[in-house]
This record gives sequence, C-alpha cells and structure tokens, in this order.
Amino acid sequence: MPANVLFAAGTTNNARLGDLAGQALSLQGGTSNTNNGRNITLNVSTLGFSNIVVSFATQGTGTGFNANQFQYSLDGTNFFDFGSPYVPLTAFGAVPVVFTLTSIAGLNNNPNAAFRIVFNGATSSTGNNRIDNIVVDGTAISSPIPEPATAVLMVTGLSGLIALHRKRRKQVE
Repeated sequence: MPANVLFAAGTTNNARLGDLAGQALSLQGGTSNTNNGRNITLNVSTLGFSNIVVSFATQGTGTGFNANQFQYSLDGTNFFDFGSPYVPLTAFGAVPVVFTLTSIAGLNNNPNAAFRIVFNGATSSTGNNRIDNIVVDGTAISSPIPEPATAVLMVTGLSGLIALHRKRRKQVE
C-alpha cells in the first residue's frame, strides 16, 4: 500500500455523463521515495463485457513518477505488463491515457479481472502523480436472438419429431 496518498484538484478529462471536476488521487514519492515500485490495484469484474479498455486522466510533477507501468490480471493475483511504461504529462491533458486490451481475450467476461499501475521514477518525497476519472469500459455481450426464419424452422423440426414419435407409439400399440 502506498504511503503519502493525498487528494488534489481534479479534472473533467475522461469524465462520464457530465461529471464535474472533483478530487484526483495524488500519490507522492514519499520519504526516501518509498513509493517507487508500489502500486494501485483495481479489482473489476468484466462479466457481461468484452473488448476491455481502461482509461484515466493523469498528470505528474517533474520530480514525480516518470515510469509508470500498467498491468492486467486474469485472476486478481498474477499481473502482466501491458505496453511500455508511460510518463504522465505535467498537466491533465485533453486526451486521457488509454489502454486498449481487446487483444487479451481472457479479460472478456471475467469476474476476476484486475488492473494495476506500478509507480516508479519519483526523485523527491513531494513529487507526485495525480489520477482521475478511471474508466473500465467494454462492449456488452448479448445473447443472440434467433431470426424469425430460424425460429420457424426449429418449431417445424420439433413438430416433425413429435409427429414421428406419435406415429411410432401407435405402431407399437
């Protein structure tokens, strides 16, 4: 668990449904930069969703974390690096940090999915990164609704089987 976790002014970047700017999570380097190598983990069920995308707004100071690694997990325990470490801008950018995880099929419809940001590179105890408006998004998985022609064929086939069964029963009696 990181130390020196504070709250600071947030942003509307990457906000959803007209959310106003509130507070952003602000992680500082900590005494002797103890937060280098520490992480924030999000356990998020993706049941009912595929094509997972994680995005958030971020900014950092010049002495804050400058080599942050995004990771994912299929079981909430074992984590894997996704892409190269990223460096936050010095101000909340107009474009959020986006991780498109559509190539990781194991994240689809997964109740144990988890995501992690590992922080590295802080060079002062007060150097920080802010994270705001974290969004885990995906495409809803829907059950296919049979077309009318398919339904008619199924009913016709079942009717035929029932008729055949009745005919055989009459022959046996």
